[in-house]
Formats: sequence, C-alpha cells, structure tokens
Amino acid sequence: MATIRDLITDSLKELGAIGIGEVPSADEIQDGLTVLNNLLDTWRTESLMVYGIEENVFPFVGGQYVYTIGTGGDFNMPRPQTIESAFNRQVGSSSTNDYKIFTTNDYEVYADIVAKNVTANLVSVLWYNSGVPFGTVTVWPTPTDSNYSLVLWTWSIIQEFTSIDDVIVLPRGYKRAMTYNLAIELSGRYGRNPMATTINGAIESKAQLKRMNTVVSLMSVDPAIGGGQTYCWNYLTGGY
Repeated sequence: MATIRDLITDSLKELGAIGIGEVPSADEIQDGLTVLNNLLDTWRTESLMVYGIEENVFPFVGGQYVYTIGTGGDFNMPRPQTIESAFNRQVGSSSTNDYKIFTTNDYEVYADIVAKNVTANLVSVLWYNSGVPFGTVTVWPTPTDSNYSLVLWTWSIIQEFTSIDDVIVLPRGYKRAMTYNLAIELSGRYGRNPMATTINGAIESKAQLKRMNTVVSLMSVDPAIGGGQTYCWNYLTGGY
C-alpha cells in the first residue's frame, strides 16, 4: 500500500525537484505533507471531488433545538462541509420509517420562522451553519422527546493526513490526481515550471474523478403540472 511519503516522493520526481533514485530530505517530506493537506482542504469544498455520501444517526434531546456538530460536539463526527439531506427516524421501531426534513444552509429560511418556540414530535426544518471548529444544526419545531433520531446524509470527507507514513486509503484514481496536483502546488517553492505532461495529468486526473463522482438526478414532474392527477408521465415508456 502506498504511503504519503511515497506520494510526496513521486510528486517531487514528477516536478523534477529530485532525480530517479534520490530520496527527499525530512524537511522536504514534511513540507510536502503540509502542502498536500492544504490542497485536500480545498478539495473538500468541491462537491464533485466527494466520493460518497454517508449516513449518520444521532438522537434528539427533548427540548433542545440547537446542536453542535464536529469532532467532540453534540453530534460527534468530522464536521461536514454541507448536509445533503436529513430525516426523522423513529427510535426502536420494528421498521425503518424516515420522515423528510427540509434542509437549508440559508439562515433567512430559519430567521423567517415567526413562532420559533413551537414543539412537536417531528422536526420539519433544519438549518445548517457550517462554522469552525463546530458546525451548528438548528431544527424546528423543537423536538419534545427522544422518540425520534436525526438522520443526516453528509459528504464523505477526505481526511487530513497526520503522518508521512499514513497509508492512502481512497478510491481508485485519487492517488494519481493527488500526485500530479501536488507537484503543481509545490512548483513555486522549488522555482520550477511544471512540464505540460504534468499539467495535463493534473487536469485530466481531476476531471476523471469529477466524472466518476457525478450523480445524475432522476427526472421528475411536479404533480401540479398534471392538474392534480394521481398518475404521472413516465418518460421511459412515453405514457402515463
């Protein structure tokens, strides 16, 4: 299995900063780790660099409508960049029934709610404020008890590497993209212009990951367009 040390060494070779058979110094490797983590920090903000969506389940606390989310927070998990969707799930039910929650990153949606002290069993609205070091999840109405859990679907996060000997455990294609793009990120520090093949490799490998991570939405039609009919148009068959 390739390690971060291997990846940084390959990037420096691709850049021409070291030759074949040469070994980077400890300072060069450590500097490469810092630059790599900065690069990945930017990739975490790009939805098409996300390789998966994860389900996370947390219990509601009766009477509590604001929760911190992040490592060590009320919802103890890596702080998500965004929340794709959220649901109420009944605790202890023999069948898994999820009830959709309207989810938004726009504070005005929550601010426009007049009666904020309303309570209910089911949450209808979730506002996510992606703060640092903790994000904040605000729900409405305030849950009355713990009969329901909150289900959050969030982006899989490319974790920061803490050691040069960390093993790279990512889907296929990420190591190549990281190698080429890291070489370009390091070019200014070494006063070298990346070769055209390196630049093209960085662009092509990243574009391939984005194509791989693209999720094609299902076509749907608002029921109101059909005049309130109970049947829908099926674009696959060309009929109702």
